[in-house]
Amino acid sequence: MRKTIYYTFSTLLFLSILPFISLAQVPSGIIKGSVIDSASKKPIEFITVAVKKDGVVFKTTITPENGQFTFEKIPFGKYTLTAIAVGYTSKTIAAELKEGNVAVNVGQIALASQTNNLADVSVSALRPIIKQEVDRISYDIQADPESKVLTALDMMRKVPLLSLDADDNIKLKGSGNYKILINGKPSSMVARSPKDVLRSMPASSIQKIEVITTPPAKYDSEGLAGIINIITNKKIDNGYNGSLNLRHQFPVGGPGIGGFVTVKQGKFGVTAYGGTGFYSSPETENINSRLTTGANPSELLNIGRRKFDNNYRYGGAELSFEIDTLNLITAEINPYSGYNKSTNTQIFRLASPASVTAYDLLSQNRFDWSGLDMTLNYQLGFKSNKERLLTFSYKYSNGNNPQKNDLSFSNRQNYNDPNYIQQNDSRSREQTIQLDYVHPVKKLNIEGGVKGILRDNNSNFEYRRFNNIAGNYEIDPTRTN
Repeated sequence: MRKTIYYTFSTLLFLSILPFISLAQVPSGIIKGSVIDSASKKPIEFITVAVKKDGVVFKTTITPENGQFTFEKIPFGKYTLTAIAVGYTSKTIAAELKEGNVAVNVGQIALASQTNNLADVSVSALRPIIKQEVDRISYDIQADPESKVLTALDMMRKVPLLSLDADDNIKLKGSGNYKILINGKPSSMVARSPKDVLRSMPASSIQKIEVITTPPAKYDSEGLAGIINIITNKKIDNGYNGSLNLRHQFPVGGPGIGGFVTVKQGKFGVTAYGGTGFYSSPETENINSRLTTGANPSELLNIGRRKFDNNYRYGGAELSFEIDTLNLITAEINPYSGYNKSTNTQIFRLASPASVTAYDLLSQNRFDWSGLDMTLNYQLGFKSNKERLLTFSYKYSNGNNPQKNDLSFSNRQNYNDPNYIQQNDSRSREQTIQLDYVHPVKKLNIEGGVKGILRDNNSNFEYRRFNNIAGNYEIDPTRTN
């Protein structure tokens, strides 16, 4: 018998002045339908469908491969639905939810391909959330009204080709083998613990999320399912803007805060962001029991309990100086730190007429991380074509990752494995020098470059077992380096 006890309740608190629509105890219904091509009659994927009430966008969704969409928990009332996508003429229809009509199927919405005839082009206040290019799919975060109240991790659930598993780990086309970039650059902070960082990052600080399915060679993407590129809000005119995100999840999760601010004055610009938070899970319990009868009867009881805690802190700043329209210098610094801590207990009993094997186990594990990324970039444009770029980059990274596992047994019966402690202190230093060149030719970009990487990695592992006679832990040289 296996018994798992797990209770989850989650709340989010956002410090923002936002329009709030309460759905609690309000009669609601469902609006559904599908989007097809008016010529081929085939379903269209990646179409933005928006529900509007009184001219304000209420909810949005993206059609999957079958072109179907469903909006649930929509309060009674009159709405308009707009389907919009690049390359198609947008279309708006009406829908009404009321008593006796709680499930509205608007049927097929047929979109016509857009022509170059200006008379056929309609002007819409909405813009497509999804943009497809040859090598990538872009999700416009700012065009999604829910970005004002969700975190970056929440938005990942809405991006095509991305998904989150039960533990909030990001998957790209079902694979965990991918890279995450921030503004086109790798980040050790995000690579170390992506879900923790993105969980504390307000979606309102992001301009768009790109899923690059065929990434360029400069990203060292061989063997990857793809690249997730998070483009943050940076480009503003003279002035400043920013946001603050405050949240609390209970009992799974905990308090967290994150935010960003951007300041631009003339040729100088500064962007700073940071966040911290705690994540805690309630204790989970697994009970396994087995009764064997017959010639060799036995009885097994195995009870396991687990508690997990996590803390993370991250920050960053970027300074930019635009010498002129063709020369740009930027410098970045990104410190980060945090830890994962878990406590596991186990009660084991195996009884037979001949013997009894039993023990209680306490396992305490802690993994810490800290590090710093620093980058200097120089970008040169050309008067003949401003999309022709030469970029020089230097990046320095360091990271420290100590880990400790402490296992101890008690209440032993016929069980002699020793108590032990494992410690591993790993450190890494890396310097990267890179030169990239982009040369546009008509509708194509020819890219080339060189990269040099200097790495210094080391790890010190120590294994100590408990000596019952001496009453202390002793280093085992056969398992220690």
